[in-house]
Parts: sequence; C-alpha cells; structure tokens
Amino acid sequence: MDQDPPLLNYLEVQGNLIFDKSRDNRLQAHYIWVSQGNITIGSAESPFTNKA
Repeated sequence: MDQDPPLLNYLEVQGNLIFDKSRDNRLQAHYIWVSQGNITIGSAESPFTNKA
C-alpha cells in the first residue's frame, strides 16, 4: 500500500496487502475481510517503524 485510500465501507483482500515501510500508512474500513492471503505491516525480521 503506497497511498492512503479514503474511508472504505468494505475491503476484501484476495492476495497480499503489504504496507509501504518508508511512510506512515492509514487504512480505514468498516469491514475488512481477508478471504485469501494476508495483510503485512512488518515482521520480526523487518519491523515496521512508522505509523500504521
């Protein structure tokens, strides 16, 4: 994710949604459904140091 979308009513993830580690990220939704894949906001090996 390299830009902040407007407030979403519904977000369905069918793949990998990866937050850009070089910037603050804002994702707002009333409902988020990860049907396949994942949402990645850093990891133990590569932590996310900005705001998400």
